[in-house]
Amino acid sequence: MAASSLRKTVRGLRDDIWAFRSGEDAYTHLTQAQIKQEDQNIDHVLEIQLVTYATAEPLKNNEELAKRMRDLVNEPYNLNVTSKRVNQAKRGPFTAAINRMKKRDGTLREISVEQLARSGRAKRLVDDGTWANVEKEVVVSYDALSSRASESRLTRKQSILLEETIDRLHDVLEKIKIL
Repeated sequence: MAASSLRKTVRGLRDDIWAFRSGEDAYTHLTQAQIKQEDQNIDHVLEIQLVTYATAEPLKNNEELAKRMRDLVNEPYNLNVTSKRVNQAKRGPFTAAINRMKKRDGTLREISVEQLARSGRAKRLVDDGTWANVEKEVVVSYDALSSRASESRLTRKQSILLEETIDRLHDVLEKIKIL
């Protein structure tokens, strides 16, 4: 499953996301009015690339479950409106963690995604406390996704497969030391 297959266009959800987040960027705690309209980016809290990496194998032969996961990761609880700067800096450490896991066949030498953030463009997010909020929101989004997935009406076989998929995402979040 390609990363783009989990991504949906979310531009039309900006107002819903602001409402869901009570008018505040969950990472920086800046209000909607404090972030210039042209600088606002909609960000997937649980990075699509991370979800794709974790769930590709169990979802590769089940388009119905892949669609369900696509719907789940594009809901407002997994979206945040933040500045372009924060959005761009946030992506790098997750990409680095995925690349390390791919090179090491799913394992990651004892290094957290926060350590990867410290060594790249996201360093200032770590220094100003924004990164801690990013990690907190990733956990909140994972919990919401897990809960929403368990509410899905599925066949027994699909339920087992979806549970396996969520477990794999949990394992990846543990490997990068967010959970």
